Amino acid sequence: MCGIIAGINLDGKQNLPKLVEEQFNKQALRGRRGFGYVAVFDNEVIHAKSTTEEKIIASLRTLDNPKAILFHHRIPTSSSNSVPSNHPILVKNKKVLENRYFLIHNGHISNYSTLEDEHNKEGFNYSTKNEFTYAYGQDKGLYYDVTDSEALGVELAKFIEGKTKYVNCWGALAFIMLQIDKDNKPVAVYYGRNVSNPLKFYQDGKLFFLASEAKGLSIPSHKLFRYDLNTLQYSVKDFTTEKITVPVSFQHEQRGDDYGFNTSMCYNNGDAGDIEFPISENFYWVDFAEYYSHLQENRDERNSSIIELIEERDILIQDIEDLRQDFLTNYDLSDSATWDWGEQIANQAKQKMEDALELTKQIKEETKDIILK
Repeated sequence: MCGIIAGINLDGKQNLPKLVEEQFNKQALRGRRGFGYVAVFDNEVIHAKSTTEEKIIASLRTLDNPKAILFHHRIPTSSSNSVPSNHPILVKNKKVLENRYFLIHNGHISNYSTLEDEHNKEGFNYSTKNEFTYAYGQDKGLYYDVTDSEALGVELAKFIEGKTKYVNCWGALAFIMLQIDKDNKPVAVYYGRNVSNPLKFYQDGKLFFLASEAKGLSIPSHKLFRYDLNTLQYSVKDFTTEKITVPVSFQHEQRGDDYGFNTSMCYNNGDAGDIEFPISENFYWVDFAEYYSHLQENRDERNSSIIELIEERDILIQDIEDLRQDFLTNYDLSDSATWDWGEQIANQAKQKMEDALELTKQIKEETKDIILK
């Protein structure tokens, strides 16, 4: 088990090092043996690794207004707690790849040894390789280990650049990857997960944030999300099949009275077809503290009615999130017995979403004359 955290400073005013450190403290039990980060600035990208918590946190605190940070803390599995073994992992190969990548990963890749052999033939030299000496009687020699996550990094990089049709990794994974061009300019952030490992997402107009454990949306599994650092636009596609999905616009910016929702996300269940499951968009991510404060300060019968509408809508959205979590936890694509159950759960969520959208219309109408700060 490891912990991953990423933040992007959208308005230039967020204290990313502080936010990352606070999130690390919240999920520190996911790993305190092996640390590292990559930080993005206007004219450079820097990265640091350490075997000790004190050193990496001290280094993190020296960062002066970075545009983005990817942070990793680990419990070593395939390799030791050493500087080369720790994340972020640099993936590069001038003969194969047009760009360079920094990967942070939570999970384990079970076929990494086979992939390492294949990647070596392609000219990838694993940067996480550690050599050790051993002596047993008259027998002496060398052995080495590598971090299994590096196999995932290479597979993702090749997939992103169209060199392969899918990511050929077996095991548990949640990952965040920074793409950098040949001029050392950050291009995009990629992230994804499968059903085994969590990855939560949050964004408003000020901050983009991803973490293993945080308040926000659990991103759909088996999808490779791309967040362009120049256009600030999203796209998504499957990374386990050749099927390309329609680009997704999350519309994450906070726009005053916008209480909109992303209407659906498809979960491919093979022979059973696609189940459309509604996902709340932005609702948990918008801080309504000032808004509620405004209503409370001017509390009257009208504002009390608005608060009741919002609370009623809140309950419906939480119900949808609970149903979605139940779906993600228990739906088995390989078991046809769960297909009908999945449809029933999705239909319940759709009905609640319709009710929530109707309440949202009422809230918009009731609050159209209220100016939100």
